[in-house]
Amino acid sequence: MREWCRQEGKPAWQTVYEWLEEDKETDRRIARAREDGHDALAEQCQVLSDTPPRDAVEVQWRKLQIETRLKLLAKWNPRKYGDRVGVDHAGGVSIVLKTNVPDAEDGH
Repeated sequence: MREWCRQEGKPAWQTVYEWLEEDKETDRRIARAREDGHDALAEQCQVLSDTPPRDAVEVQWRKLQIETRLKLLAKWNPRKYGDRVGVDHAGGVSIVLKTNVPDAEDGH
């Protein structure tokens, strides 16, 4: 969006964000467009990795392109493209607190 806002005759990006705060339907549509853009970047990674390189230099360049896109995706949309850290838990949790403070009922 900021690139589009840099074009002559376009509003400042801050202005666009103010409009989005006021217009929830447009905000929702922009969010959907961003999601679609994220998916397009993920597809670009697949195309880059599936296209045979001509030489070792191109291999490294492609790796950089893919890695950059994946890092951006993980930052922009961590729920969908970030590293997943799973914690499975079954059962309850038991906590025993020992304070060495005498119990008022015991008189100790």
